[in-house]
Amino acid sequence: DLLNADFFQEVEPAFNRLVVFDARIPHGVRRVEGTRDPRNARLVIHGWFTEPEPHFSGGLEEEDIVGALKPALLAIAETFAEPYVTGLLSVSFEVAGPRGAVTSWRVLADTLVYDPSLCGPADGSTPPTSAAQARQRVHEVVEAQLRACSFPATEENTVITIPFVFD
Repeated sequence: DLLNADFFQEVEPAFNRLVVFDARIPHGVRRVEGTRDPRNARLVIHGWFTEPEPHFSGGLEEEDIVGALKPALLAIAETFAEPYVTGLLSVSFEVAGPRGAVTSWRVLADTLVYDPSLCGPADGSTPPTSAAQARQRVHEVVEAQLRACSFPATEENTVITIPFVFD
């Protein structure tokens, strides 16, 4: 069929194949017959990528979070004004409600790639000499700045997630 050939590409099913495509383009999937046993069946995962954005849940209000984070975010931006890494570092931390202090911290995603050809840090410190050192330095600066934040006291803890995009 000429119309079909001009607009569609058929991907034959094959074991252990991952098909990724732009879902904004019209597409269809034929029904697959076979076992209903999940150990031997086809697996379909749906998802859409979105721009990383901060997220919070808990006792703090957005304006309190923004106010407490602003000095830390400015310091991080200044330190990495000319970053030696590219990629995403997404972190999550918990603020203890009654104390208003950061009590736990974890990295959710780290796709940072070290590029020694990029300029060193704006703070005048010696540029890292390895990818591991570069990533560690970024982690340390971000963690230190966020842990230094002081949030208003609330009755409920708050979990905050912040993506940092370096480019």
